[in-house]
Amino acid sequence: MSPNNGKTRFFTALVFGAMALASVSCTASGERTRPQGPPAEAIDACADLSEGDKCSFAGRRGEEISGSCIVLPRDEEGLACAPEGRPPARQGGPNGSGQ
Repeated sequence: MSPNNGKTRFFTALVFGAMALASVSCTASGERTRPQGPPAEAIDACADLSEGDKCSFAGRRGEEISGSCIVLPRDEEGLACAPEGRPPARQGGPNGSGQ
């Protein structure tokens, strides 16, 4: 085995290791997460309405989404148009206990 072969292997391992660490740090930082909360269109649809009022807005593909205005969770303020047939919203904290 030539002396350069060992250096080449070490350098290759070092590069691949750095790439692996970089990919882990990108995914751990949350760069590729889904947006949280309702879309702006759902919030705008209830701007002049009250809780429980019927509402509608254009979805991502341009389709009309009908629903009713609900109060946003405690970390946000205001109302948003929640589509009909949605799963029940969790109340309160992250474990749904309200604390």
